[in-house]
Amino acid sequence: MGWAFLGAIVLLIALSNGWVMGIVLGAITLVAGILVAKSQKATHHLILHSSSGEVRAISSQDGGFIARILAAVNNAIISRS
Repeated sequence: MGWAFLGAIVLLIALSNGWVMGIVLGAITLVAGILVAKSQKATHHLILHSSSGEVRAISSQDGGFIARILAAVNNAIISRS
């Protein structure tokens, strides 16, 4: 989202000063920044907490996969008790 913010600032400065090239450059940067931000996917993590600390067990962009692993770990802990 940083590129979109930069593009918006350049666009506003160029608009206030009437710079045509700055307006074009700011608009292109703004649109490119928005497209890049929309194309990025969130990364989901499964973090296990124990008395010895935290461990990031697995990471994936597939949230459903992480949810299934979490359910399996919870079921294993319940079965063991």
